[in-house]
Amino acid sequence: MRINRGVALLMKNTIHLILGDKRNHTDTVIIKTNFTIKQLKSAYIKGAKKIGFDLSKSICTAFDDTQICFEDYSKLMDAGLIMKEIFKQEKYLIQKIKYEDNLLVDIDSFAKIWLFIAKLGNKNFNYKIQNVKNVINIGGKGLLE
Repeated sequence: MRINRGVALLMKNTIHLILGDKRNHTDTVIIKTNFTIKQLKSAYIKGAKKIGFDLSKSICTAFDDTQICFEDYSKLMDAGLIMKEIFKQEKYLIQKIKYEDNLLVDIDSFAKIWLFIAKLGNKNFNYKIQNVKNVINIGGKGLLE
């Protein structure tokens, strides 16, 4: 995503999107954005209503539930989501998807779809996913069990 300098200066908020069960197994996607948390949540809710489903409540809601069904990704594609930019599956596989097929969802694709839905809810929402390279694992595994 290309951002001009003026927009980059407006993206003063850092938001951590937490994926997982909120307890033992989580991962984080960090974004810089022009929206506050409240604005982002509101945009997502509006986008979910437009698209006709709530990603957070209908996909990947149980352990080993890592797929999005044809009906839901069809709604996303109809809304303008470019699947080959989101999913890691080979381009030719995405082009041959049939009604009975599902797509595997990983952490990155789930977060990107969630952000896409938020953008549907408010076109003024801008963001940039942050590459986190400076990470220190300080232990504490027992805290998550």
